[in-house]
Amino acid sequence: MQLAWMESLAEAMQFEAQYLKAMAESGQRMAECFKGEDAPSTPAEMHERYQKLVKDVTDAHMQRMEKATQLSHEFRERIWEEL
Repeated sequence: MQLAWMESLAEAMQFEAQYLKAMAESGQRMAECFKGEDAPSTPAEMHERYQKLVKDVTDAHMQRMEKATQLSHEFRERIWEEL
């Protein structure tokens, strides 16, 4: 049973690391969009870029929640296998 718990914990940590990576990449893209020649010149361009970043973060969070749901189901299966 401890093995099942440890496997589930390892998977959860991996999912969290993926989510944190997506958040860091989003923050980096946001910082980069303010500098250089690619900087938005109008409020509409800025809004469009911001909306894309928000969508990316939202998608990453939804994947995180889906994986958490799967993890719960897989954990229960592992427990039953152990029993």
